[in-house]
Amino acid sequence: MGKGKTGRHGTFYFRGEVKYSLNYEPNLKFTYKCFQKSPKKTACINKKNFNYPEPDIIERKNETIHLYFLNDIEVYEDFKYRKYKC
Repeated sequence: MGKGKTGRHGTFYFRGEVKYSLNYEPNLKFTYKCFQKSPKKTACINKKNFNYPEPDIIERKNETIHLYFLNDIEVYEDFKYRKYKC
């Protein structure tokens, strides 16, 4: 996925780099906007605190792993209240 403009209904795209932690749990940090004129928010998701979506493409380069999501991903109401701050 790449960067994209948000739609009227809160659709957004994100891109991030994921590095393995000691427990090999991928953490994903991304920025998003709910509406076009809204301020950008930052959130972190991992497999422990979120219904983690299954990536469509996984590329491994040295220690960095790139995850690509080609389809729409559901974002829950928790993001509105900044539950998953970085």
